[in-house]
Amino acid sequence: ERVERVERVERVEHTAENDTVQKALELYETLHSEYVKTTTEKQDYALARELCAKQVTKIYSQLHRIALELLESVAEQDQASNYRVLKFRGEATDRRRRLSSHLALARKTSQGQKRDALCAILAALCCRLQKNWLAAWDDEVPVRGYFAHALVDPSSCFQVAMKMRPLRLASLLVTTEAPLGKALAAMDHGGPFPEGHEKEPLGERQYAMQRVLVDGGYGEEEKERL
Repeated sequence: ERVERVERVERVEHTAENDTVQKALELYETLHSEYVKTTTEKQDYALARELCAKQVTKIYSQLHRIALELLESVAEQDQASNYRVLKFRGEATDRRRRLSSHLALARKTSQGQKRDALCAILAALCCRLQKNWLAAWDDEVPVRGYFAHALVDPSSCFQVAMKMRPLRLASLLVTTEAPLGKALAAMDHGGPFPEGHEKEPLGERQYAMQRVLVDGGYGEEEKERL
């Protein structure tokens, strides 16, 4: 009898999670379709951002509640932080596949479906008059917002900071770990290195990090920053 009761509870929880995922995707798809419709028919991106921001404001509390529910089930707390920060990393996939195929493969698991829905909701919550995050990263289908591509990148990390009492989402940070040279090369104009520097003989290359003074900050950061 106890085993049956546990199984019944698990089925109820699984059904509730599925309902949350489904509702998240329905809300996102409504917002995204209206945004695409406005940009396509009127060719007015500013108007599309404005209409989307207004709609997000109307359903913000619902979006926020769903985001919290999904976060609690897919992320872990960062104990090293002074804030309540929940984080999770992207997953490794076969890099020979197209992005749509990577994401479809990740959605085959319950955890992957919840992460997929969470990215869609976070994209909606981040929409403002100045910037809309509902669009795809590349050409992936179905579209789940600008952040979903990082779900299938093992070097990516999602971090969501929350304000306590009452519990409110404060910020979303999506970072990617990369070798220093690759990270700098991804900057505008190839970063600070001169063009062709990597072709120079290793013995003739010299690289250095410089410490600079900064205003504000706390502790050691108040004195200097790398």
